[in-house]
Amino acid sequence: MGRELAEVRPRWPAWYGLAALGMALVIAVMASGILFALLKAGGAAVDADSPGVNIVATLIQDFALAGCAIWLASQVSPPRPWQFGVRGTPFLRGLKWAAIAFAIYFSFQLVYIGLVHPNQKQTTLQDLGAGNGPAITLLIGLLVVGVAPAVEEFFFRGFFYGALRTRFPFIAAALIDGLVFGAVHAPTGIEAVPPLIALGFAFCVAFEATGSILPGVVLHALNNMVAFGSDKQGSWAVGAATAGLVLLACVTLPGRSRTLN
Repeated sequence: MGRELAEVRPRWPAWYGLAALGMALVIAVMASGILFALLKAGGAAVDADSPGVNIVATLIQDFALAGCAIWLASQVSPPRPWQFGVRGTPFLRGLKWAAIAFAIYFSFQLVYIGLVHPNQKQTTLQDLGAGNGPAITLLIGLLVVGVAPAVEEFFFRGFFYGALRTRFPFIAAALIDGLVFGAVHAPTGIEAVPPLIALGFAFCVAFEATGSILPGVVLHALNNMVAFGSDKQGSWAVGAATAGLVLLACVTLPGRSRTLN
């Protein structure tokens, strides 16, 4: 491996992650409420659980997460992509730490399934309207397998975890990040929260080792692909194609070895 370049972590306050998360959730709720009110005022036959409303609300939430992270980061210094882990990493290094992260998550899953025997059905895809035609299924696949992994890794690892690391050691920061990541996904089903905590922790391991969120983005997309493809409302073809595009984008992004101080 060539000489590594050291870069100084942005000195984001440790509380920035929670602040951005709270801001984003408030913005998402308010914006979704305004959108719903406008649709109803215009005579649209929709309700709060309509698939179209849920899709738009999810997109609003994703944009709010990224936007709040960038805005808060700009209060400290002009934000740069690498500060959020948006930069390439050598392929073999990324593959190695992605495999380690997967092993951490998969090992936890085996133990969790053996002890708890979870059988709670998740309704996320049904709520979004998957299965109501090829176009809707394609749109939801792009959202779940493509957009969500990129935005969530940008926010939860690149920003939330990055802010925590200015104060906390690796293990503490990774555990906090994993706990919050799992808690945020509680509406998808409480039995899914512990594995998601482990998944968030595993993504932090890969980010800490590589300084890049891209290994986590790929793993996240593959995980969501399996969930999307195995659900009767989903599609393996759409999930695999979207995950393939995510992988292609990540491995072709130029990068070099760097360490963060």
